[in-house]
Amino acid sequence: MQITGGLAINLNGPMTVAPPPCKPNPPIMGNVSYSINNTGNANTFANVTFTPQYDGGYGVSNYTVTSNTGISATSLGTTITVNGLTKGNTYTFTATATNVVGTSNPSNTSIVVTPVTVPSTPVITSAAFVNCTQANISISVSDNGGNAITGYTVVTSPCNITANSTTSNITLSGLNGCNFYTFTVTANNYVGISTQTSVSNISNSPPPGYLYGWGYNCYGEVGNCSIANQSNPVQIGSATWLNISGCAQTLGVKSDKTLWSWGKCRGGILGQSTYNANLSSPKQVGALTNWAKTSSGTWHSVAIKTDGTLWTWGLDGGTGRLGLSNNNSYSSPKQVGALTNWKSISAKNCETLAIKTDGTLWSWGLGFAGTLGQGNTTSYSSPKQIGALTNWKTLPTGASGYFSTAIKTDGTLWAWGYNNCGQLGLGNRTCYSSPKQVGVCTTWKLIAHGNGTVLAVKTDGTLWGWGNNSYGAIGIGNTTNYSSPKQIGALTNWKIPGTQGFYANMALKTDGTLWGWGYNPYGNLGLGNTTNYSSPKQVGALSTWTNIIGVSSGSFGIRSS
Repeated sequence: MQITGGLAINLNGPMTVAPPPCKPNPPIMGNVSYSINNTGNANTFANVTFTPQYDGGYGVSNYTVTSNTGISATSLGTTITVNGLTKGNTYTFTATATNVVGTSNPSNTSIVVTPVTVPSTPVITSAAFVNCTQANISISVSDNGGNAITGYTVVTSPCNITANSTTSNITLSGLNGCNFYTFTVTANNYVGISTQTSVSNISNSPPPGYLYGWGYNCYGEVGNCSIANQSNPVQIGSATWLNISGCAQTLGVKSDKTLWSWGKCRGGILGQSTYNANLSSPKQVGALTNWAKTSSGTWHSVAIKTDGTLWTWGLDGGTGRLGLSNNNSYSSPKQVGALTNWKSISAKNCETLAIKTDGTLWSWGLGFAGTLGQGNTTSYSSPKQIGALTNWKTLPTGASGYFSTAIKTDGTLWAWGYNNCGQLGLGNRTCYSSPKQVGVCTTWKLIAHGNGTVLAVKTDGTLWGWGNNSYGAIGIGNTTNYSSPKQIGALTNWKIPGTQGFYANMALKTDGTLWGWGYNPYGNLGLGNTTNYSSPKQVGALSTWTNIIGVSSGSFGIRSS
């Protein structure tokens, strides 16, 4: 051994020299993939896999994957998830390895990847009838998933009529005579199909048309500038109307979405800023053009605007039926709270029911006989939710006497409140203060109330009645009261029921014909006479009727324009 400068050198055997420290070799890029991540507008990610090479003589402390746009992620694993990518953008990746000496050169560039998901859930922005067999559906999608939407599919309920389109405006044909439909929509791109929309919150009404009225007219409630009873339908002006509601007073929304009232003015119920001036022809309420729906109670009026706000006015009478958290009366519309998600309303004697767009059911007013459905007989002066369910769909037309019904989205019918004539349809005359299901049927579609009489139409087009049958109001050829639903005839082409306040009823068929029966002392059946009938009789010969609403002792109908 020779020692040189303090360094021992073995001259007699092999010598081993450790390599100098160096940076790792670049990894070799492997597969790049992403997973379907249907989260609306959220960004997405890619999983980048690579193969490590020589670590430079030291252990690698980390690997880094970097996209061509500068987004990077670091890990010790050989598959790294890079988050923050945008669906529809194209990316490539490189990888580097780092040890204590430094960082390798970049790897080779990966294959190209473009993350795409299925579209976000569509939104139905509008749905409206064009005529009695067609509806226009407009759809918006906030996120196409990063790739062009290739089509939309709309499905109706009932009947499951389907239409496909490559545009977001779909005309759906083959509808059944102005039936009431709701719609669901899906969107698809090349990856797949979106989740389905919730059911549209538009129960499509028939198209606007000309208004006709008939029956008792002592207060001018027919609206034809007269106070003489009318035993035949008479046209009310030349405007077209969207909907009508009435008791001894009448409310209506014209096709321009203006609000009008006429008839008996009790406690400011006409909304004309006066308490006792009857009107024998329609007079506009205010000047707004955003009214959507109305409902007339015995002493108060309720309306919903197109923005989903709720408004009431009329005589409170200490019942809280206006829902304004007081017992004051008002002769012009007052907003109930500040919410914008009210969908449908049903004003009654001294109480009001409403459904919100989230499917919840609410009530307020006089709690007599449990008519508010709150499990008690307490009165409430502001809206109070009935239970906690979110599947309520349809409320009745007509101002009933201290009882209520409602239909759920599953087609079941529920009733509660006063039950002296069996009007709850539960097979007895017991009052109930919370909703009770009427039978087990799941095909109820529309319902109307009179003075203890109920009419309802099922999805199969059959017509049913129960409750008070004075003067043949149920329409089954006798005057016996019934406490459970009885089918009226055997026809399957009934469309819309309409009850009057005093033992008379009307209904429309899908062929556009109008029918009436029951008590008829004022010509309130529109048959040109004052004869009572205990089974349906056709009103005239026209087949252009599109809607019907019963009032106190008469009816209003809308005919196609």
